[in-house]
Amino acid sequence: MLILKADRLGTTARVPVCYPLLFQTDWYMDEGEVLDLSLPGCAIESARCLIPDEYVRLHVLVPHHAVRVEVAKVRWAKRNRFGLKFLKMPEADKDRLLGLVKDFYA
Repeated sequence: MLILKADRLGTTARVPVCYPLLFQTDWYMDEGEVLDLSLPGCAIESARCLIPDEYVRLHVLVPHHAVRVEVAKVRWAKRNRFGLKFLKMPEADKDRLLGLVKDFYA
């Protein structure tokens, strides 16, 4: 059983998921799949791999709505996978992500 402090939940817990998403850089738009999710970021699989330090915008299709991330930064990339750190997103979308993480560990 995983036990996390409430104020840390979402910052350390990674939830395995399978959510489609659209991402956009200054040069192109593409799609992919979120493989794991936490409040500070996610791992993505896509036909197009991004490069570290690149900035993107996201629309993640979670159950019953879409979550928007206005600014995310690529932290790592390997083949067709890359990891993002969320830098700017609407508060309501941040709350939705936190709810998904909490529900997974409930």
